[in-house]
Amino acid sequence: MGHGHYIEIKQEQFSVPAKGKQFAILLIVVGLILAGIGIATIDRSHGGAHHGETPKTEAKAAVHKEHGAGTDAHAKADEHKAGAEAHEGHGNVDNAQFGPRVKFHPQDKPWTTRIWANLLIIGYFLFMVSLAALFFIAVQYIANAGWSAAIKRIPEAISTFFPIGFVLAFVAILIAKNDLYHWVHYEHLHLKKGDPGFDAILDGKKWFLNSNMFLIFPVVLVAIWWLLGRKLRSLSIAEDTAPSGDLTSHKKSIRFSAGFAVIYGFTIAVVAWLWMMSIDAHWFSTIFGVYNFATSWVTALTVICFCSLPEVFGIFENC
Repeated sequence: MGHGHYIEIKQEQFSVPAKGKQFAILLIVVGLILAGIGIATIDRSHGGAHHGETPKTEAKAAVHKEHGAGTDAHAKADEHKAGAEAHEGHGNVDNAQFGPRVKFHPQDKPWTTRIWANLLIIGYFLFMVSLAALFFIAVQYIANAGWSAAIKRIPEAISTFFPIGFVLAFVAILIAKNDLYHWVHYEHLHLKKGDPGFDAILDGKKWFLNSNMFLIFPVVLVAIWWLLGRKLRSLSIAEDTAPSGDLTSHKKSIRFSAGFAVIYGFTIAVVAWLWMMSIDAHWFSTIFGVYNFATSWVTALTVICFCSLPEVFGIFENC
């Protein structure tokens, strides 16, 4: 007579204990203190704020100072016109070949620019890493991977932070875009070909690199990503509570994951181009978006592994 074996299946849940929460709060407090110390010790002796000039006024002053009102300035602009047309469309070139243009230096900017620049980088990094965690979930559904079912709540939790990172970066951009992005100054000058200070590169990019595209397009993309992320999260919870053998939610998750992966793959580089690469709009790289994705992807995997291995610091635990 055969003997049966009784196997008990327990419902497992990943949770952060009180010790882990206290450690996270401690890190936040320490970060705020260090940020305050950094702000208090910034050298305020330099910056355009104390000159009493607006960015547009400074830009026009720079144009007149560099080119003057004489015919020599126009001759120089015409002299470099051929070089601008010959080299347009190539990255990593000598910017002097494109003729004279408005120049901006760190000492011309207010001291608060450093604060907003750091906030932009922090928000952007959090945004990209959290979004990569959502992409990780989508990849698991598309590949029909079973091994990740035990840890999928971790990337789901990480992915909920990407709206926070987006808001941090967006606030920094709204407040300090005139100081962070030199092409914004040029856009406000409304220069035409032949005018002193005309820039062939920036003029050629204005259909894409403009304030409307810069602010509106990322907001639309994030809204789409957020809606798809919420849908995947709700389907994941429904999948856990569905009757045994009911694969309706799982099949829907596969379809929505495929849609998210396509949209994410074609649009994530656009945000990198607009918010990061355009800081120096005269330089460009065809694989800049790839570098941004690779960095966020590897970092997201690292964070997921860290949270999945509670014995690393004894902070997290499975229960």
